[in-house]
Formats: sequence, structure tokens, C-alpha cells
Amino acid sequence: MEGIVETLLNPSVLIGLFVGVFISILCYFVLSSKTVKVVEKTSKKKPEVKIPKNPPHQPKPKQKPSNKKICHSSYASSFKGHAGNVTDADLSSNGKFLATCSDDDPGSTSTEDSGGSFCSSSDSNKANILSNSTGEKKRKASRRQTRNRRKMVSNKLNEQKKAVKSNDTNNNCTKELRSVLPAFGLTEDQLYTLLIDFTLMPDQLFTNGYPELNKAKNQVRILRQCFAKPRRIYERKKCMSYTDSDQNSNSSDSCEDNELGKSSLHSLPISRGSAGVERTCVRCSTGFFITDHEYLTKERCRYHWGKVIHSFFTCCKKPCDSVGCTSSKLHVWNGTVAGINEPLEGFVNTKHSKKEKKRKVYALDCEMCYTVKGLELCKVTILAYNGAIVYDHFVKPDNEVVDYNTRYSGVTESDVNGPNSKTFSKVQSDILELVTEDTILIGHGLDNDLRVLKLLHSNVVDTSLIFPHERGYPFRYSLKHLMSMYLQKQIQTSELGHSPYEDALSCLELIFFKVKTHHGQKYFNLIQKNSCS
Repeated sequence: MEGIVETLLNPSVLIGLFVGVFISILCYFVLSSKTVKVVEKTSKKKPEVKIPKNPPHQPKPKQKPSNKKICHSSYASSFKGHAGNVTDADLSSNGKFLATCSDDDPGSTSTEDSGGSFCSSSDSNKANILSNSTGEKKRKASRRQTRNRRKMVSNKLNEQKKAVKSNDTNNNCTKELRSVLPAFGLTEDQLYTLLIDFTLMPDQLFTNGYPELNKAKNQVRILRQCFAKPRRIYERKKCMSYTDSDQNSNSSDSCEDNELGKSSLHSLPISRGSAGVERTCVRCSTGFFITDHEYLTKERCRYHWGKVIHSFFTCCKKPCDSVGCTSSKLHVWNGTVAGINEPLEGFVNTKHSKKEKKRKVYALDCEMCYTVKGLELCKVTILAYNGAIVYDHFVKPDNEVVDYNTRYSGVTESDVNGPNSKTFSKVQSDILELVTEDTILIGHGLDNDLRVLKLLHSNVVDTSLIFPHERGYPFRYSLKHLMSMYLQKQIQTSELGHSPYEDALSCLELIFFKVKTHHGQKYFNLIQKNSCS
């Protein structure tokens, strides 16, 4: 034992034992760290598990929504309800509906972008697009979708109510709208000064069909430059029946003298009844008889509403000698005959400004309908020199309307009887307060507008006269032709009839074009002066 103790206490032996223990501990730590790394690597790798196919009786699991864009051949075309091609498609945030951006989305509630496209932003529109395009059954709308739809409907109703209220409460008949024309840098007073050169002279007014006061007789007269049959007055029986046949007939249910529309109007029987005046239909050039308050010749009018180009009508492509392609219940006339029409009743003269001269410039355009008295006013629109609407109202004619002439006027029976309609006397008094004798009125064929307004006014600028026809008087270019010729703009393209606002605005544009080309340096000097000030 003593030998063993001495051996263990030997310094060399103790050092060897210490070194061995240290080496063994170091090896232990190194091996343990390697095993931990290997375990971490193996734990990250998941074992591949083969998923068996769903049996036919079990439903397929729902797919989770993904934000990846879907590529499908249908996106190159258009969804039902879209006029243009679908340019982008993706799932919505809840993964239920397609979020699309189409060239034209009629169901969208978002604003129009600079490119003229409409981007759908509501889930209700997305649901409609998906259901319409796939033909699937409509899904039940969520609470949020229902709430959004109700808001949309209520907003539209509120807008309509506000529009009606604004029309009813607008007693002074002025509307502050965005200025359509920049006035080309001119003030109203400067434009007034430049337009004096284009106003008609007093002797030009009467010769161009404007109403004039005959001071010798103290009566209003109009000179009508046209070719028409001479005025003849006959005595004939009233026709108490009305025939809807397209051709003249001598059947027992019609008047025996209902053949008056033919050119042979001789030896008419004179009997008890009202005195009838022969007029010529402006549509079919057929003669018919009327009194001051009613029609005596009650027959249908067959006519072509188009123009003749190369011996064919533009409305139906039929030759000139063909029967009319359109029909109306009665013949119509414009209210004047060839020569001097005198006396005319109901005309008023614009008043002199009591205070100072108002150098105002307005553009005027009227729409007309046919009555037994001829053309009568059914809508009037007045614009300021910068294009803002000053007066815009429908008018109830004093006489019964025979034809609203909707194809050209755009006015219907509901418009005339609507909330934004006034009586003729009210409209006439409103215009007299707005227009004084110093006011310059701008229009195209303004003689017809002043005639139906029954207004005597001498300070006018007529675009049909300052842009003369190449064949000279009495030919005149249409407003549509002038806009296309000088400004390269197309107007009156709507199938719903002419817009008096569009026509009046076109007259203003033509006037600014004429002022710019006629005055030249003077015009540019005024613009430079205004810009500096």
C-alpha cells in the first residue's frame, strides 16, 4: 500500500492524470456540440407524406386565397357587362371575387381616370361581373355589400331630388357652372367692343328675316325669303272625322273633301263653316287647310326626314320620287309664308337700360315644336360669353302641340310638362329682364329664335351671316357644317336630337375664331395686356 501511495503522489503521475482528465472533458464537449448540430439539421427536414386522393364521395378541400395573379384566356376578352377588354384581374382580399379593371365598367362607382376607363372598386360590382361572366348562380350578398348597394341607391335618389329642388328654387334662372370656354383671355367688355363690327345693320335685319316694327302702321312684320305657293283662302266644311290611313281615302268614315292634299285644289265647295287658309307642309310639300285654332285637313303626312344626296334620300337610301319613309298624324308648317307677313301679334321690344349701359354678351338658342300656328317655342337656353349657363328652361306653348319634332329638337311631352317648364309669357318676361337693347345676342339663324320668342332686338351677331355661303344669299351653311369646316369639331351627333346648349356653345366658339382671325394684332394686344395686368 505504501508503494501505491508513493506512486500516486509522484508529481509526474499526478500531472499525467490531470492531463488525461482535461483531454477527456474536452473531447466530451466537442462530441456533444456536433451531435446537437446534426439533430437541428435533421429536425428541419420534414418527412415526405403522400396524400391520398380524395374519394369521390368526399368534397374537395377549399383552396386558400392567394395573391398571385391568375392567367386565363378569358381575360383577353371582355366580361359580360363590360364594353372593353379586361386589362387586369386578381382575387379580392377575401378570395371570393375577381377584382377587375376593364376599359368600361358601367356598374362602377369610382371616378373616371385620365385614360377614360372606369375601375371597379366595390365588391358588389365584382360579384356581378363574376356571376354574369360565368353564368353561375348568384351568391348571397354579405352585409357590407348590401349596405354599399343601399348607399348607392340612396345617393342617386338624393342627387335627383337636389336637381329637382335646384330647378324649382332657381327663380332668377341662373346656374353657376364651370366655365367651358376660357374666353381666350378677353373680358366681356373687350369682347363686346370687338363684336360691334359684326352686328347687323338696321337695313340688314329686315332683309334677312328678322322681325321689325313697321312704324308707319305700328305693326310688326317679317319678310320671308322663300318659294311657296300663293296664299289662298277657301270656305269649306269642317272635317269632323280623322283617318289614320297612310293614303288619302274617300271611305265613309272620312270627310268627302279629304283629298285637299293633292296639287289640284280647284272648285272647292263653299258652304257653312269656318274660313280655312291653305298652307304648304314643310315636310312633304302637300297643301292642307287650317283655321286660326284647328286643322281642317286631317290626314297623315308621309315624308323623308333625310336630305337628298346624289338623287337619294339619306334617311332610307330611296330615290327622290319615292314615297316617304316616315309618317306623322298631321301636316305641319313653320308659321310664315313667302313675302311680308304682317301684322304679327304678341311681339315685345327689348327695354332700354335705366341705369348705365350694360355691355353684356349672350349666346342664344331655341328649340321649337309644331302647333296649328306653326313653329312655337318649347325650350330656350342662354349662355354667358364664357360658356356658363345663364337661362335654361322648357316652355309650354300657348297652342296645342301637333308634333314635338323630337328628332331634331330633342324635346318630349314629358319635358314640356315637367318641373323645369314655364309658360311662354313667363319666359318672355324673364328674358326682357335679362336682355336689354344694348345686349349683343349671338346665335345661328337668330331670326328664327327671335321670331318664336316674339322679341324685337337689333343688336345681334348671326354666325350664318358672318360665315357666308360660297353660293351667296340666300344660301346658308348649317351650324354643323361650319363647326366641321373651321374648327374640325363634330356636333349634333346624338340620336336624341339637338342640344341647345351645344349649339349656343358652338356659336361662341365660332365667334371667338372669327374675332381672332379678323382683328389679328388688336386681339393679341388685348390678351397680352390682360396677362400683364
